[in-house]
Amino acid sequence: MVMNKKIRITKTLAILLTLTASLWGCIKPDNFPDEPKITDVSINKTAIESLVEDFVVSVDFQDGDGDIGITNEYPEANAFLVDDRTGYIDSLKIPYISPEGNIKSISGTLNFTILSECCIAISGITCTPNATYPPTDTVNYSVIIKDRKGNVSNVAQAPPLLIICP
Repeated sequence: MVMNKKIRITKTLAILLTLTASLWGCIKPDNFPDEPKITDVSINKTAIESLVEDFVVSVDFQDGDGDIGITNEYPEANAFLVDDRTGYIDSLKIPYISPEGNIKSISGTLNFTILSECCIAISGITCTPNATYPPTDTVNYSVIIKDRKGNVSNVAQAPPLLIICP
């Protein structure tokens, strides 16, 4: 009776180990290229009030060698938001992202909070109270990210953001 119980436990353990090993063999890490790739860009609002409302630009990305984000050795800006109206480039910093274990490929979403935006003035100096503005303006952003090796991603377009002018 005791011998049968040991055999049953041993068989059960063997089956569980085989099942675990076969499942582990089916789990494969993502195979992304070493260059970062932006897969999607979104903005959490469709409209904002000029110089009043903040908004968040979310960037979905992939990177095959997992070298995204700043470090002490690489502290420079590594994300760029280009205002397509003016060509102004807002340089941002992606925090260090640690790959898990031996798997280097990473993917995820980066969220950048942008402290408002202003309308382009019809006359006067843009972003000042004495300028003359249209009722609304629309900004389109191009987004680029860079890894620590200097590889640059594709250029991705965010959806348009309507700005309600003063």
